[in-house]
Amino acid sequence: MMNLSAEIQAMIGKLRTQVPDLAGASDEQILMMIRRAQLKVATNLSAQDLDKMSAEECGVMGAQHLESGNWDEAERCLLVALEKAERGGDLESQCKAVGCLGRLAGHRGDFQEAMMLLQRALDLAEQIGDRGLQSDNYNEIGEVYRMQGQYQQAAQRYKQSIQIAEETGDELKLAAAYGNLGNICVSQGDFQMAIEAYEKSLQISKRLGIETFNVNAYNALGNLYRQESHYELAIEMLLKGLTISNHIGNHQTTAIAYETLGCVYVEMEQFDEAIRMFETCLPILQSIGDEPRIMTVYLNLAITHQKMGNRVQALECYKRAFILIERTDNQHVAASSYLNLAILYRESGDREKARQHLEKAKALFEMLGLSHEAQKAARELQTL
Repeated sequence: MMNLSAEIQAMIGKLRTQVPDLAGASDEQILMMIRRAQLKVATNLSAQDLDKMSAEECGVMGAQHLESGNWDEAERCLLVALEKAERGGDLESQCKAVGCLGRLAGHRGDFQEAMMLLQRALDLAEQIGDRGLQSDNYNEIGEVYRMQGQYQQAAQRYKQSIQIAEETGDELKLAAAYGNLGNICVSQGDFQMAIEAYEKSLQISKRLGIETFNVNAYNALGNLYRQESHYELAIEMLLKGLTISNHIGNHQTTAIAYETLGCVYVEMEQFDEAIRMFETCLPILQSIGDEPRIMTVYLNLAITHQKMGNRVQALECYKRAFILIERTDNQHVAASSYLNLAILYRESGDREKARQHLEKAKALFEMLGLSHEAQKAARELQTL
């Protein structure tokens, strides 16, 4: 179960007494209800209200908004927290606020800003000697590398995070880092190692009673089973994650489950169902401003329409995706998208545009050191 303070436990006990319907709810479920109520009130906080709060209080509020996908409100609270912490010389609150702002920049696809902020947070954590915050920031720096397709650097940072978490006995951080390491193993094609990492994360999160981490593990396992073509298992895992996501009101993990279900249905050639899944998650992602994942969904929609022979719709989705690709500067995704778009142009009879996009794909794959993908682009060029 979760380690809750005496104050929180007392609040939960009081609520159970006052509201009989909560008698069967877990501590975490009641805690999530409390936090959602707090966030609902906090969204309407004025600048004067924030001014009365401490740097730590503003930072906690910002972190809660970040976890709930309320990114604009998170940024507002975190910037106030940072200003107050800098003014008061509170290095710990500075570190936490800067780290959260770095995560926010990563979610929005501004990887250069994210890396700068997270490195600054890591420096502050080392300055104050907080091993827990050091572990957090290594983990988040790993996430930024992962989102840019730099898997080796990402794995190195996750392992640094795991090492610190093991040394300090912090199971919460271990669960997060093992989950992220599993993602890297999937990206590198090491599925057995990925399953081991995800199961370690899930085992820890179940023991701690942390439903958010359970969702992440179920979504990750669903995606892994999809890549192994175990579609029934994939759907089972994703629906488990989706049930929990809807229950705790986590918009981001809900969207991830719908997106991955869409990918499963594409591979099962149930294209109409796939489009329905992608179109279900798109407005959720737009509401929280998750541009990197919005980009991915548009690419998935483009590929699905392309498979169905809907070339006009596919091209429109590619155009929307490329606007976001340019903003996020994800060269790995750009290279793969150039390759897919080239095939679409070739199928449409526009050989010149097909050639242009294949050359762009080949050049990017070579720059990224992805020789197999570069050779594939070269073979496609030979067919023109």
